[in-house]
Amino acid sequence: MRVSRFLRHQRWDVAIVDRSYPEVLRYGLGDAAVTRLRLGNAFHFAADPFSAVDGDLCHVLYEDYSYLRRHGEIHAVTLDRDLAVIARRVVFQERHHLAYPHLIVIDGVVHCLCEEAKANRVVLKRAEHLPDQWRSQATLLTGIQAVDPTLFFHDDSWWLFLTDAAQGRANDALRLYYADDLAGPWVSHPANPVVVDASRARPAGPVENVGGELLRPGQDCSRGYGDAVVVNRIETLTREAYQETPIGRISPPRSGGFCDGLHTVGPFGKDRCIVDLKREAFVPAALAGQIGAMVRRLIRLR
Repeated sequence: MRVSRFLRHQRWDVAIVDRSYPEVLRYGLGDAAVTRLRLGNAFHFAADPFSAVDGDLCHVLYEDYSYLRRHGEIHAVTLDRDLAVIARRVVFQERHHLAYPHLIVIDGVVHCLCEEAKANRVVLKRAEHLPDQWRSQATLLTGIQAVDPTLFFHDDSWWLFLTDAAQGRANDALRLYYADDLAGPWVSHPANPVVVDASRARPAGPVENVGGELLRPGQDCSRGYGDAVVVNRIETLTREAYQETPIGRISPPRSGGFCDGLHTVGPFGKDRCIVDLKREAFVPAALAGQIGAMVRRLIRLR
């Protein structure tokens, strides 16, 4: 057992970058200004942000992770144009862990897919009133430990990227599903897993059409969790074949304290981008959570 894992923990925070999502996918963060929202504290971190514009406001849904409970919920923060916080709310709470609240606009209405790997399902929710009133619209998949499910529409088909936490493949094996209709049936792509590579497989944000090219961000977990994001250009996307080529890398900023990693990117309006940033440090609450988990495992073994 490595002692370092008890002394070095991950802190995550959400930040806004003064560069559009297509520009970040093409060129990285560069020297663009980065504004941290400071949503975490000594007992929680904030990660996996997605945003939805609502008039003059922007709602950000994100994973709020409790170090003590080792458990994630989906929270929302509402910001004005100057990034001032208007309100903070709890959006989704379950007995199982929640993360990655992927937002997508379908027929003018915001929808959400959360990671619910512990519940073995992928459920699409429709916004009734942003940011905290939702209803379930369709269960896309069951019986799979889906991690970071990412939905998009292309060439008259719906496509769904994810990794499967079963057999320890959350970080290195990308799976693809397709359907004619959101209600299904959803079909596993015959080439699954379509990518086997810890440096780029796991989804890291929305698929974006940039200048006629489909770009897919993927997490680089080859040396550690959440080090950076690799941008992949989708070369072939059919129901029979899939191929992509890595063309770029989005690294965290070089200064500002949270410079040790980045694993989610997405649009924040038309002109800015939203990301999460990592800082590795000793977090007493995380250590307490680790010890509590060990004690619970020992009790179960007795």
